[in-house]
Amino acid sequence: MQKQRIIDYSTIIIILVVSIFYFGIEEYIPEGLEYADLYFFKLYSQGFYDIKHLVYYSKMKLLIIALTITWFITCRYWWKISILVITTIECMKLFSSFDENLTFVDEIDYITTLPITTPIILLILYFSNRINLYRDFITYKTKLDSEIDE
Repeated sequence: MQKQRIIDYSTIIIILVVSIFYFGIEEYIPEGLEYADLYFFKLYSQGFYDIKHLVYYSKMKLLIIALTITWFITCRYWWKISILVITTIECMKLFSSFDENLTFVDEIDYITTLPITTPIILLILYFSNRINLYRDFITYKTKLDSEIDE
């Protein structure tokens, strides 16, 4: 019970922090800034007009990645692996946005993530089919046992 409470509170805190970051980050970035030296890395505009436009474009992808990772960690169902498909696609889109050679962003990313997501989807379909067969088997077995007992 205590562990579930900690997970619930940490999930709420993560969602609040990510939402505050999503809506408040652009106010603190000056216009026309093409280079920023942060503590751990250097940030360039990467083909965008300035860093503010780069952050504007990347923040939605970061929001989706953070929320799907939180969802994956807190999910207790057997299909939680399918959440990684969304995370994989958004990570590929985020990494491709930093490629200076691309003129169109988010256009071919679904094709490049297809080899990664297809096996995951096929495994989920296979396990879903196996679980449904097992559930039907158990249902018929209990019905048959109750009928035999009568």
